[in-house]
Amino acid sequence: MILPSRRFTYAIGQLVLCSLSNKWSETDSLTDILTSESIRHIAIPNPELAPFGAAAIEILARLGIEDQVSKKLVFAENVGQAFAFVSSGNADIGFVSRSLVVGRQGMVHRQIPSDLHTAIKQDAVMLLRAEDNLAAQSFFAFLRDKLARSVITDFGYGTLP
Repeated sequence: MILPSRRFTYAIGQLVLCSLSNKWSETDSLTDILTSESIRHIAIPNPELAPFGAAAIEILARLGIEDQVSKKLVFAENVGQAFAFVSSGNADIGFVSRSLVVGRQGMVHRQIPSDLHTAIKQDAVMLLRAEDNLAAQSFFAFLRDKLARSVITDFGYGTLP
């Protein structure tokens, strides 16, 4: 059981469009990229299971292009597999977590504006059975610390103010 008073969002997942080679120019809109005839396969995490996939579907709907790109979509089980589809060259581009592409050589990406989808919240919860556990309390406190927030940001996630 979760302690309701001991739940908070420690990070916000950031969605990017990634590719092995630059498939877009600085002036290309997201719609232009996704509907381009040169893009044959778009990897996307399973929206039924993966928050990053649900966000990608939300973006396609917001842009009004879901019908135009539906035949290009290649569904992965999760965000890691969507990244593998792109990094192996089996998909031209893919919707993945920024944390998967930060610092990767040979991978280009474009940040997706966060106002195009619902926030991908990463929450921490304290379980009732851990309420008196000093290690759990310390870790919970660490997640709120300035150092932890810096590490979270360095690894491709956003944080709340």
